[in-house]
Amino acid sequence: MDFYGLLNILIPFLLPIFLGYCFARWMQLSASSLLTLVRCIFLPVIMYNALAARMSINMFLWVALAGVFVAIVGNVIAQYGNRVVKVNIGSSSALPNVAYFTLPFFVLIMGTQGLGTACAFFVGATLTCLLMHFVQSKEINIKIILKEPWIYAAIIGVFVASTNSRPEFMVLLEKGLSPLMKASYSMILLYLGAYLYPLRGIFGLDHFLTVGTRLLIGFIVALLAIKSLPLTRVMSKALMLAALAPPSTLSQFFGLSSDSKSDQFAPKLGIIVSFILITVILYTGLKPWTF
Repeated sequence: MDFYGLLNILIPFLLPIFLGYCFARWMQLSASSLLTLVRCIFLPVIMYNALAARMSINMFLWVALAGVFVAIVGNVIAQYGNRVVKVNIGSSSALPNVAYFTLPFFVLIMGTQGLGTACAFFVGATLTCLLMHFVQSKEINIKIILKEPWIYAAIIGVFVASTNSRPEFMVLLEKGLSPLMKASYSMILLYLGAYLYPLRGIFGLDHFLTVGTRLLIGFIVALLAIKSLPLTRVMSKALMLAALAPPSTLSQFFGLSSDSKSDQFAPKLGIIVSFILITVILYTGLKPWTF
C-alpha cells in the first residue's frame, strides 16, 4: 500500500481519537460516560449487524474457540509468568480489545468483510476471561452477564444468520438500527481517544511486557487456528488482525467496578503499539495470516 492510500485509512481512524483525547483533556469529557453509551448501545448494534449478516453457528463456535484459547493462555501466563520473569505481567494480556480497537479499523481497511469473524473471536475471549475472573475471585455473579446488551445482540445475530429468511419485524428493526450503525464507529473512536487521557505513566517495562505477551499469544493462537480451520482468506486475515488487538480490561465490557489508573496503563500502551504494528503490516504488505 502506498503512503497516500495509507493516510486515507489512518486519518478517519485517528481524527476521532484525537478529538476524544482533546475533549477529555481540555473539556473534561468523561470516558466512563462514553463507555456506557458505547457498551450498551453502539457495541450491540455492531455485534448484531456483523453476526446476522455473515456468520453461521458452526463457524461462529470455531472462531470463538480461538478466542477462548487466547484468554486461557493469557490468564495462565498472567498468573504464573511472574515466576519466570521478574516483571509483572498484567491480567489484561488475556483480553484483546477487539470491540473498541479492531472493529473500527476493520471497517476502514476491509469494509464490512471480516466483522463477523472478529466479533466471534471477541465473544469467545471476553466471556472466557469473565468466567476465569469468577473462578479466581470465587464469586459467581450471573447478573453481570445478563445485564449486557451486546451478549443478547450476539445471540440474536447468530440465530438470525442461521435462518433462511428474516421475519418482517426484524427487517424493520434493522432499518431502525441503520442510523446507529453509521454513528457507532465514530462513537467508539471518540471513547478510545477519551480513554487514552492521560498518557502519563504508561511506558513502564511491565506494561510493555504485558502488551508483548498479549500480541504474541494472539499471533500464535490465530496462526494455529488458521492452519486448523477451514477459513476463507478474508476470515483468516480478520482472525489474525483481531488476535493482534491491544490488551483491555473486563470493566470495559461488563458492569464491573472501574479500573484504577495502573490497570489502564497496559491497555493504553497497547492501543499505541497495536496501531503502529497494524500500520506497518498495511504499509509493507506483510501478511502474517499466511505464515
